[in-house]
Amino acid sequence: MTPSSLEIEHPAFTDYKWINPAEAANIRQQRLVLFGAGQGTEEFLNLSGKVLAGNEIAFITDNDASFWGKRLHGYEIRPPHHLKESTFDRIVVTSVSEREAISIQLRSMGYQEGRDFSLIGRYPKAYLKNFEILSQNLPASFSLKDKRVLHVGPGGFLGLEILLYCLGAERTCSIDKFGFGIHYPDITDCQEEYLEIRETIDTSDKFDEKRHPQALHRFETLFERNKNRTLLATDKIAYHYPMDVCDLDFPDQSFDVVFSSAVLEHINEPPAAVKEMARVLKKGGLMLNTVVTRDHRSFSKIKGYHPFSFRTYSADKWEEICSNKFYQNRLLPIEWKRLFETCGLTLLKYSVETVLEIDERMFETFHPDFRRFSREALGEIDCMILAIK
Repeated sequence: MTPSSLEIEHPAFTDYKWINPAEAANIRQQRLVLFGAGQGTEEFLNLSGKVLAGNEIAFITDNDASFWGKRLHGYEIRPPHHLKESTFDRIVVTSVSEREAISIQLRSMGYQEGRDFSLIGRYPKAYLKNFEILSQNLPASFSLKDKRVLHVGPGGFLGLEILLYCLGAERTCSIDKFGFGIHYPDITDCQEEYLEIRETIDTSDKFDEKRHPQALHRFETLFERNKNRTLLATDKIAYHYPMDVCDLDFPDQSFDVVFSSAVLEHINEPPAAVKEMARVLKKGGLMLNTVVTRDHRSFSKIKGYHPFSFRTYSADKWEEICSNKFYQNRLLPIEWKRLFETCGLTLLKYSVETVLEIDERMFETFHPDFRRFSREALGEIDCMILAIK
């Protein structure tokens, strides 16, 4: 059943960031398995309760073995191999970080996309948040005019790249190791989402009366028409996938600005990543990174996790756990700070978002590897680092 435009425009659909509600609206009157025990599944369950009706949830499955046997909103989380011995109509993949990998996994098990499973997870459009991070932390005297910008890990949308180009950047470039369902350079299927960026230019105080006309002109030059298709101008907005931040395919000193947000915590070789970002940064260039250092499982409604849960494991055990999930390293903010300092960068700003008190009971649960840090350092969560080369 295809939802009508009225259904898709239902106010409830606007509240969902981690799933595509239009895709979800096609799934009705079925017995489902939800693949992914994260925010996407929570949103789907919420949407089903508010708008959709008639679906029955058999169980939730996830590649993260540390979730198996636990429950999310009352539904049991089982290993993927249980699919073969279970009865259901459709697998609904709500995961975003492992969307492509899960698709391959399910096809290898004999399931067919469209017939047996649907991919409804999508990466939230975080470009406005990232735009604000850059606006608040880059020096007021710093101008993007004629600058080259590298964005590491744009997720599923290149909105930040467009805004920075409209502010005067000569060229914006993004790289990602994972696809997250991004469209490039053909954006025909999501052109309306890109056209919404014009409203940001109209309303943001970053585009004042002096900058506004030029910004709108630059915005219009970013879109090309070719046989009823809409393409992003690749000479102005570049996107490279797959490319690993630990092995950047750019010459030394290629960029004036290097930026990432909520990316570095997923790198399994942090020293190599920081070294590479520093290598491609020009002398006098700025690097801005935000790092989410908490255990990402603590974002879930699954009981039993807190921001420091991953510190209870040995390094080997944590690597084993991460072999079946979207990787997360366990560096503390102070360790990130030291990494940037040892790569020839001068810190202009360093801040920690949250500080929690580590009491004796929690400290005793940590693996001995973490007891070499002070309790103050262990209590720090998430950080922002602005550095100059």
